[in-house]
Amino acid sequence: MFLSFYINSRLTESDTIVLHSLYDHLDSSNRLSQHDRIQLQGRNTSSSEHTSTLHKKCLRAPTLETQLIHYESVLSDIRADTSFWQSGGADTGSISGRPVDKTALLYRDHQRLNRIKALNDPNSDLFAPTVFLRWEIAYLTLPDVIQRNFLEPYVRWAQKIVRNPTDVVMVTHLILYLTTSLPSMLLLFSCFSWIHGSLHLLMQAYFAGTYTLMMHQHIHMHGILAKEYAWFDHLFPYITDPLMGHTWNSYYYHHVKQHHVENNGPDDVSSTLRYQRDSVWDFTCYLGRFFFLVWLELPLYFARKWKWCFALKSAGWELGSYAMVYLLARHVHLPATFCSFVFPLLLMRVGLMVGNWGQHAFVDDKNPNSNYRSSITLIDVAVSSGWLGPYC
Repeated sequence: MFLSFYINSRLTESDTIVLHSLYDHLDSSNRLSQHDRIQLQGRNTSSSEHTSTLHKKCLRAPTLETQLIHYESVLSDIRADTSFWQSGGADTGSISGRPVDKTALLYRDHQRLNRIKALNDPNSDLFAPTVFLRWEIAYLTLPDVIQRNFLEPYVRWAQKIVRNPTDVVMVTHLILYLTTSLPSMLLLFSCFSWIHGSLHLLMQAYFAGTYTLMMHQHIHMHGILAKEYAWFDHLFPYITDPLMGHTWNSYYYHHVKQHHVENNGPDDVSSTLRYQRDSVWDFTCYLGRFFFLVWLELPLYFARKWKWCFALKSAGWELGSYAMVYLLARHVHLPATFCSFVFPLLLMRVGLMVGNWGQHAFVDDKNPNSNYRSSITLIDVAVSSGWLGPYC
């Protein structure tokens, strides 16, 4: 449906050029094959069999179709706005010379929204879970024996483990971290080498963003796994958090119990309001304050709000994490501790504050509670939610 729409006669030549550019972008981000890209662009539609196969592949790739629906809506809005301003601001009731049926436009938007919802509805025929971040499973050209005996059984099993059937990727990454970061850390403490330590640092730097995104889901939903696995859901962060640079439970107390309450307002301990947000010096001060004082400022915040239990817990978990790292460095193995725990902690703290600074760079200090005056819009920009999402 959505593929053939783009190659019909309703699109102008300039629209087609824009869409081809968008498809090229999707080609790189979704790893489409050259043959599929040609089919998407409508340059070779002579074979109905190939086109039908491509339709099936795209219908099993909800992320791709959602992007295409979004781009189509953007193009429609651009054409409408262009017609509006070319007419001197008069509502001509037409787009590119064609009459506009506003009821039809509303119905079209309603249909698109319903389709996007269906792509994430486990009860819909269009539904397909997210299994990997880098690949849509529709485009994984695996041998049939692997597809039938490994991938499909894994997806069915993971959907029973995870809390939401859409979030198979959470199980995928949890398995990834427990089978790479954890064994690597244990090996560093038992047989350390700087080559291994350097590779471990690179691996943890690569994992930091996606892990934080997973934990963002975890702290807001009080877990990511089904209720029968609640014991493991509550246990694994105490193992994986220090490996990824998070101190125990501090993310939860800082983000959920403090930041979402204050929303970057004057009482937010990570507020950007008091800083000149295009100043390198101000950012350095902002980062240094979080680096060296968060262990004190967060408990004091809860104390000022008369939340003594949160104050004691946040201080205890933060200082307990520091004590664990100190004891490992002092009495077990200093280089292994640095590679396994200290470097990830430093990296994560920088990443979190860069993300928070960027999210709130345009906050209006005169009206900080306004969701409109303190918002930003990103257009055609790659954004890593793992970094920008955690503290926003």
